[in-house]
Amino acid sequence: RTAHGDRYRHEMTREQHVELAEVLHSVRGMVLLSGYDSPLYRELYADWQISSCAAIAEMSAIRTEFLWVSPNAGRSSAHRPMLLPGTLTYGLCE
Repeated sequence: RTAHGDRYRHEMTREQHVELAEVLHSVRGMVLLSGYDSPLYRELYADWQISSCAAIAEMSAIRTEFLWVSPNAGRSSAHRPMLLPGTLTYGLCE
């Protein structure tokens, strides 16, 4: 959702977000989920690491993009150096 209301062609309902979270939590591999911050995401992914960075959105507006990192990804020693609080070094916001 944007500051201007529902601008996406296909909005997910709360139930669909919950269903997606259940699927993503069941993945045995590493999962990265990007999006905008919301109380619902903070609730559904409370056990995941979270990072953020500034990004340019519609009409050149600066927005804060968030990346939720599954516990499996955070446990991987190969990825641990990239998971610095408050930063993204995955190249998504560079």
